[in-house]
Amino acid sequence: DTLQHLLTRMEGVDELDVYLVYNTPKDMPELEERLRCMAEDKHPPGRRLFVTRVPNSKSKAENLNYVIPHLPHTAVAIYDADHHPDPNSLAMAVNYMMDGDWDCVQGSTYIRAGGAILKFLVHAEFFVSYFVLLPIAEAVAGTGFF
Repeated sequence: DTLQHLLTRMEGVDELDVYLVYNTPKDMPELEERLRCMAEDKHPPGRRLFVTRVPNSKSKAENLNYVIPHLPHTAVAIYDADHHPDPNSLAMAVNYMMDGDWDCVQGSTYIRAGGAILKFLVHAEFFVSYFVLLPIAEAVAGTGFF
């Protein structure tokens, strides 16, 4: 679902390579064959899917450390397997990075489903953390968090 979302719904970027980088303690031949076939399928113009199983990996960090040095791109976005980013969010992030000479940007997190009170509380917590507490820590300690 996430792969199809990234390959078909993202707007404002002419070319998009999606890298599915994963680890598993045991072989999953049926699933791995499906992923290989998905990578070989025809995708919308400018979209490509690459699937890589990272040998001996036991974490997301090991997966990222394995693939990032091999990426030929100037901009890289990292999404968890269950993310469904807004269609224009990738283009906005890349433009923001290029316009501001930034090395990294982080998008907002928000809840699309659930009750209004829960959504409000989650949004408030993210707002206070990212727009109040972390900027204060950056100003006081000279650190940056993402």
